[in-house]
Amino acid sequence: MPAGKVIDRYKVAKHFILDISPGCLTRRRDQAAIGAEAALDGIYHWLQDRVRGHVLICMLAACLAATSARTLLARRRKLWSRYRT
Repeated sequence: MPAGKVIDRYKVAKHFILDISPGCLTRRRDQAAIGAEAALDGIYHWLQDRVRGHVLICMLAACLAATSARTLLARRRKLWSRYRT
């Protein structure tokens, strides 16, 4: 199997420097690329706008759940009051 297909299959080409010559394949880790990606880990999830948007969606969901619960409870009480009398 050609080296390019193996690297492509596992999506690791950005982490290695390859030297391919006839009959020889050498590889070494690309520390600069690995370090740059490690520095980004977790940062993109904690942007202030995204956190605010997430909190807004959670608050809207909580309000919707509370309103729905109150409405369903009121409807259930009204329905049961019809059958009790």
